Amino acid sequence: MQGMSSPVKWLPEVTSQRKIRAVARLAIAARLKRVVKNLKRAVLGIDHQQIAIHKLRTWSRRAAAAVQIFWPLLPKKERKWFARKLKKIRRTAGDVRDLDVMLAQVAGNTTLTRELRRQRTKALRPLEKLHHRLHKRGDFEQRQRRLLKQMDQPKQRLGVWAAQRVGKQAAVLLALGSRKLTTPAASHEFRIAGKELRYVLEIIGRALSSAAVKVDAILCDLQKRIGIICDHAAAEKMYRQLLTQVRAPERKPLLAAIAKAKKEKTRSHKVFLRWWTPPRRIAFRRALAAAGLLQS
Repeated sequence: MQGMSSPVKWLPEVTSQRKIRAVARLAIAARLKRVVKNLKRAVLGIDHQQIAIHKLRTWSRRAAAAVQIFWPLLPKKERKWFARKLKKIRRTAGDVRDLDVMLAQVAGNTTLTRELRRQRTKALRPLEKLHHRLHKRGDFEQRQRRLLKQMDQPKQRLGVWAAQRVGKQAAVLLALGSRKLTTPAASHEFRIAGKELRYVLEIIGRALSSAAVKVDAILCDLQKRIGIICDHAAAEKMYRQLLTQVRAPERKPLLAAIAKAKKEKTRSHKVFLRWWTPPRRIAFRRALAAAGLLQS
């Protein structure tokens, strides 16, 4: 890649001439290592647990994306096992992370803080069980060795294959972004697709045109803007769930929190829709095309 500096998170030592198998090993091993590290930090409370939880969810997404990208190369039994486990880790960490976000939002409200902390302690237990099963019994390490050892060895170099692979992801994203996105749920789906494309670019982006760097920057901006909507939507959903579990004296502050989260969700969604204009959509398509991510 020439001209533009690649994002820091993009996998180093990747060129269009590298063998696909070598890049697959490098990407998967690096991401699974981060998952194991942050799972340990999260359950043992090493340093800042909230940061570890957030990183765990993010790196489990990245690791799952790496497994998915190189799916045809991987041994069938092991790839399915990792896909299941990484999904479980991501969802379990996500439950705790959502509560951390809400705890920050209700700072100063003693009643809600107490209830959310109780829920967080409860949500952390499945993560502790996962760590015990995967780490203590050695399942993760043993299966990782088999996963990396038993890969197929395609003759094709990374360049052409990478463009084809990322093109499929870009097509899905473009289709979702072309809709009106009139609901927070539709915007969330668009955001998730954008994340998935970013994770692909992090692995094989250096084998693509330098214009792919601009696409990564656009996706990062989209992710942040829609993420504000998603945080309020997640808070509203969690508060509604808590409403059925608390005593009568605790319902009033919860009802107020639900109303506030709903209002902020609607407001931030309107802000995003005013920003996501037809000209911006056209510019987005052109950026994907300039990077060679749209298949003809």
